[in-house]
Amino acid sequence: MTDLDSVGLGARDRWTVEPRPLPGERRAGRGDGGRGSGGSGRDERAYRPRGRAAARWPLTAALAVALLAAAASLHLLVETGPWFLLCVVVVAAVLGSAALLRAAGVPRILASAGGLVVLVLLVTLVFAGRTAVLGVLPTPETVRTLVAVGEQAGEEIYRRSAPVPPIASIVFVAVASIGALAVLLDVLASALRMPAVTGLPLLVLVSVPGAVLVGEFSVASFAVTALAWFAVLAADARDRARDGADSAVLSGGRGSGGSPGTARATLVSAGGLAAGAVIVALVAPAIVPGLTSATFPTASGAGAGGSRVVNPILDLGDDLRRPVDVDALRYSTASTTPLYFKVTTLSRFEGEEWAPSPLRPPEENTVDAIGPDLGARRDVPVEDVEARVQVEGSSSAWLPAPYAPRSVSGLEGTWRWSEQGLAIRSSDSDSRDQSYTVRSELPRPTREQLEAVPAATAGDLAPFLQIPDGTPAIVGSTTADVLDGIDDPYDQALALQRFFTGGQFRYSEDAPVQQGYDGSGVDVVGEFLRVRAGYCVHFASAMAIMAREAGIPSRVAVGYLPGNQVGRDGDLITYRVGSHDLHSWPELYFAGIGWIPFEPTPGRGQAAPYAQPSAAPSAAPTPSASPTPSAAATPSAAPAPTSSAAPGTSGTGAARIPWAGIGVAALVLLVLALLAVPALLRRSRRARRLRALAGGDAPAGTAWREAEDRAVDLGIRVPDTESPRELGRRLAGDDPRLRDPVALLVGARERERFARSDAPVDAETGAAQADALVAIGEALAARAGRLDRLLALVAPRSLVRRRPRGEDADGRPPASRASDAPRTLGG
Repeated sequence: MTDLDSVGLGARDRWTVEPRPLPGERRAGRGDGGRGSGGSGRDERAYRPRGRAAARWPLTAALAVALLAAAASLHLLVETGPWFLLCVVVVAAVLGSAALLRAAGVPRILASAGGLVVLVLLVTLVFAGRTAVLGVLPTPETVRTLVAVGEQAGEEIYRRSAPVPPIASIVFVAVASIGALAVLLDVLASALRMPAVTGLPLLVLVSVPGAVLVGEFSVASFAVTALAWFAVLAADARDRARDGADSAVLSGGRGSGGSPGTARATLVSAGGLAAGAVIVALVAPAIVPGLTSATFPTASGAGAGGSRVVNPILDLGDDLRRPVDVDALRYSTASTTPLYFKVTTLSRFEGEEWAPSPLRPPEENTVDAIGPDLGARRDVPVEDVEARVQVEGSSSAWLPAPYAPRSVSGLEGTWRWSEQGLAIRSSDSDSRDQSYTVRSELPRPTREQLEAVPAATAGDLAPFLQIPDGTPAIVGSTTADVLDGIDDPYDQALALQRFFTGGQFRYSEDAPVQQGYDGSGVDVVGEFLRVRAGYCVHFASAMAIMAREAGIPSRVAVGYLPGNQVGRDGDLITYRVGSHDLHSWPELYFAGIGWIPFEPTPGRGQAAPYAQPSAAPSAAPTPSASPTPSAAATPSAAPAPTSSAAPGTSGTGAARIPWAGIGVAALVLLVLALLAVPALLRRSRRARRLRALAGGDAPAGTAWREAEDRAVDLGIRVPDTESPRELGRRLAGDDPRLRDPVALLVGARERERFARSDAPVDAETGAAQADALVAIGEALAARAGRLDRLLALVAPRSLVRRRPRGEDADGRPPASRASDAPRTLGG
């Protein structure tokens, strides 16, 4: 007689051992030695596979609602159209077909694969039916067609702004993606029986609009998705409680009972996951600056606010670094001078960053007659040009136009021009797909006029001389070195331009990102002057600030380079301007003349005639003209101010907060916290049970339930058809460390179970049982595999394991039913 056979219950043959059938199994009928046809018929109905599958229809419906609610948030990215109805059909077909296959007895994972087959057939029928056999069976040509459609969608996404029109390629990506998510959710919820994990892909989907369009978030869509996800968890808990089906993947068991306590525990776990999901969805787009319009180009918004983009210079570097150079606009002109297209002007500082003017154009500033610009003179020589423009991929509330525009015709919507910089803006439209004709006057002052310009005075131009208090000292000291001995503003402007284009600076779109000084702020300018590598934003910002240091009013223009000639029809030359032609340049003010552009970025664009070295003969004989760049290049010129300014400027650079890195780190931490919820719940349950045992406030069933849960966590099958004695014998095996602890818990459990009493054990006995639990847990973990131990830690399977009927989470049976309990060891 073993220890397990002498736990105080007497001889085993005094008890009837009658295990219940496992889910999906039948009891024997009368002909098989069963109890009769009545019982047999009842059990067949209860445990047949069809019944199990049919009970999961509420889960399938909840999954469909959750996915479609999350997909509804995409209306912020794709214009309203029949595409969403197509998504409804695809989701219903995928999830419905998988559920039907499971109802027919097909294994769960194969049923999900059937849903994937249905998705492929539907996508083929809708988007590539002509290349398929019978319109639905894909061929190699079908694959090539769908790949081409996907590539076309990628190009459209690059070219267009959100919301994009529901053209075929965009709809294909949306429908195929939603269908693939339907398959994934079905696998997680029905095949793997992990419904809580479905919250993660749903969270990603509903958060996409907030990641693409800063500040855009569909609260209604998120709320409905969250409620539907709770319905998924509730349906799964109800299903487990009704049919006794255990999780074949998570718990490794074949079946156990259910109770309201289990459903409550499941929903508590869901509440923790939902709280994490709310935090991630609401906080992530606000704290991660990288979650911007990198996927969709700048979008315009309807309403008085104009564009959704506050500062167009902020995304310019990302656009330049895109691998695909998409069409921004095309224009035709009879002018032999390639045209810069200006979009807007940055003339003031918000803190230490360049920002557009906040002034809205007056209502009377219609685009049929534009100008003049602030401080401009009509008697300055100009070159009249006319351009016919077709905007393609560019989208903004600002309209591209050569400076200085005088009139625009053919526009759709209401457009006004600003008196500071002549930027053309709309409050109810955007530039995408606009076709218009613009007449401009390019300023062409003579060298004599520019040399006669006096120094600027304050007044209306005071804002254009503003320098932020946090400007690094290297900016002022470098300006003084470069302009040493140069007095008139025109020669100073040429000297600054030569300083940047004379070979001492390197054009690089990646260096600022790699070395952490990307942007247009004054601290970035200081770092740029030290590293001497950057792209147009850095060159334009640096020259503009240095010009202000010298007393020359300045601002930064943002727009496009002239682009490449792609055709000619008589006198009309056609140019193509791409996203890689995005550019910024400084505009300097000269009294009596107005604002004229310069080009300090080496290797990009072409300087106007007045800004070219040959246009200023006085620059060569002037002692400061030739030596100035040399002086700037010598170690004694630039390093001197650098060393003197190092403490202050390095401190400024160190004070820059890497918001993108912090945001990504915070998002990762939130996701990890979300994934840690199951482990925390399991640890809390175990600690609560051990405290109750040690305090004498728990029945013996608490200790036994904890032993079972620990075994389930470690991948040991614990069906409810086994009696405590049978399971104890299997757990103990040949391990001498487990014989006594298991015998203690089995004996206590059976005495408590058949004594028909749930009275708590005394503190001494409870403490002994708690010690036995610790010993059992350690021994079982020692002989478990590495994967099982990892899953027991991060994804404890006992959380989704149902309790035997009538027991709560602590193994406490209701006293009212104790007298009716059958006297069997099988339960």
